[in-house]
Amino acid sequence: MKKEKKTMILIYILLVIIIIVVFALTAITLSKPKSKSSINNGEVQKVEIERYPIVNEECTFEVSLEEYLNLTQAGCKNGYTRYNINDIIIDEKKINVSVIYSDKERKKTGLYINDNRVSNNVDSIVNYRIGIFDSKLFILDNNNSQSNVMAFTSKGEKIYDLSKVLEEDKIKDLATGDTNVKPSNIDPNSFSFIEGSFEFSSRLDKCQTGTNSIGSHYKVTYKNEKFEKPEFMNLVSC
Repeated sequence: MKKEKKTMILIYILLVIIIIVVFALTAITLSKPKSKSSINNGEVQKVEIERYPIVNEECTFEVSLEEYLNLTQAGCKNGYTRYNINDIIIDEKKINVSVIYSDKERKKTGLYINDNRVSNNVDSIVNYRIGIFDSKLFILDNNNSQSNVMAFTSKGEKIYDLSKVLEEDKIKDLATGDTNVKPSNIDPNSFSFIEGSFEFSSRLDKCQTGTNSIGSHYKVTYKNEKFEKPEFMNLVSC
């Protein structure tokens, strides 16, 4: 009898230990936070891993910079067209530049430099003008009814953005005297580039009475990677 009693006591102790372990494991499991990457309102979240859109092989073109600048329209319709500009070399370093356009959807369209999208929503492939000055890659972007100039080093690092300069420094349009120059009121046809500087003009909706001008002309000078503020040059006649 004593032996059977000891066996029963041992069984009860083991049962108690098992129950405690089960409760402990359950509490630990319930206390873990749910993964945001896997659960959200009962739906699995998909992670986008493709940087570029999928473009058909027949709509992907390898071109030189000169060939790209001579294009007048995209090579394909009803979808994506991609141009890889394969001869941009600065300081003996090749820079990968691609322009992706679509006449149907704008997801992932834009201009890519070394796999980074630096501008998007392409109205037309002719709205990107590209040049090399003073060992820097310059991009004139006239898409989205705005004009902007960006400059990049031989490593593909952006060192200048005209739109940010206009926003931060609030450059006055002296054709009016009381408004600022914005990317949306720059004349896209007014840009000119030479070594060490580029110029552009603002464009007003109508001629300003009293000044007989329709905008202001500015010049941006630079040396190495230091760019000066846009300097007023003269008023643009009506």
